[in-house]
Amino acid sequence: MTGLSPDSYIRYIHDFAPDVKIVVIAHPHNITTEDIQEMKANALSMIRLCIKADNPQPTLELCKFAKSVGLKVSINFVRVSQVDVKRLIEVALLCQNAGADILYLADSNGSLLPEQVSRLVQIIKTNTYLEVGFHAHDNLGLAVANSIEAIKAGGVY
Repeated sequence: MTGLSPDSYIRYIHDFAPDVKIVVIAHPHNITTEDIQEMKANALSMIRLCIKADNPQPTLELCKFAKSVGLKVSINFVRVSQVDVKRLIEVALLCQNAGADILYLADSNGSLLPEQVSRLVQIIKTNTYLEVGFHAHDNLGLAVANSIEAIKAGGVY
């Protein structure tokens, strides 16, 4: 099911496979703290929240709340290819301070080259204690190569 994860669907997955860790990705404009609380009550393990460089605050607030109810939190930094390095570090530190566990660098435009991916992963690992992941898109046909490069640079898979 894409685009929507009703609480009953999350509960069904948990009941069918109780040992499976369930993760939902959400944009901050589509979710509330009440939604997070309900998903947690229905056995959600981790929430992956999207964040934008120009408006990080809504995501940071939801991150803090999700951590307060016991969820693991991953932040999905969208359109990372369009963010200058200084701003990337600033927002990554905000995510860290909000309690995020993982920062995923999302190549939403599918425009990064392997050496750029390696550099970005290393920059985040050097400037934060966050786990770093990479979310690839394949516009240039480099999604697999970029994902491998992210892992070689120390990213999680």
